[in-house]
Amino acid sequence: MIEQVLKVTLLYDFYGGLLTERQRKCIEQHYFDDLSLSEVADNFGVSRQAVHDIIKRAVEAMNDFEDKLGLAGRRRQEKENLFEVNLLLEQAIKETGYAPPALARAREKIRQMLAEGDD
Repeated sequence: MIEQVLKVTLLYDFYGGLLTERQRKCIEQHYFDDLSLSEVADNFGVSRQAVHDIIKRAVEAMNDFEDKLGLAGRRRQEKENLFEVNLLLEQAIKETGYAPPALARAREKIRQMLAEGDD
C-alpha cells in the first residue's frame, strides 16, 4: 500500500497537471489529505464507486504518460547516478585526505541536487 501511495504521488508530481481538475482534486484529497473514498465522495456529492473510478482512471492515465514520456523514471535514474558520483567523490576525498576547492564545490552541488524534490 505504501509503495502504491509513493508511486502515485511521484507520478502526480510529474503528470498531475495533465489530469482533469476533478481527477486532481480526488487524487489530492485521497492521497495527500488522507481522506477515505467515502469522504472524498461526500465532498463531491457522488458515490464512493464514482470516486474509485475517477482515481483509477487518473492513475491509469498517469501510468500511460510515464510509459510514453518516462519523466519519473529518468529522474529516478538521474538521482541514482548523482548518488553514485557523490559516493565516488567521498571515497576519493577519504583516500587522499584532500579536497581541492573545485572538488568540494562539485560535491556540495551534487548534494544540493540530490536534496531537490525531497521536501
